[in-house]
Amino acid sequence: MNVDPAELQKFSELAHRWWDPGGSFRPLHELNPLRLDWIDQRAALPGKRVLDVGCGGGILSESMSARGADVLGIDLADKPLRVAQLHALESGARVRYRSVSAEELAKAKRQKAAEHVFQQQTVENQAEMLSESYRSTGDLSR
Repeated sequence: MNVDPAELQKFSELAHRWWDPGGSFRPLHELNPLRLDWIDQRAALPGKRVLDVGCGGGILSESMSARGADVLGIDLADKPLRVAQLHALESGARVRYRSVSAEELAKAKRQKAAEHVFQQQTVENQAEMLSESYRSTGDLSR
């Protein structure tokens, strides 16, 4: 599994500031409209099933959901996930969140196939993650 415990700890310690647009995650808040437009132009989000790997506090996940995507956000840091779940409840966003790795999710085979998988600034060895997912399922679309 591709995980850095120090990174999980760092983001867990900052989780309470995730949705403060002037706080520690200000760059994410400022960048989000640009990356959301870029993603939507290429993926045509409305109606698509999207997996957001390393979703953290859910900034991108909620934005993709607001554009009409069916979003599952996954992360291994529990505190940011709780912040994401709470914010979704408060905002009315229709996003599902799970504490699971991409590799574990692929092995479980319970999830409907995602049409698009996004990971922003999280997976250090993408080839390893995709290779493990393929070996466990035989098909990256599962």
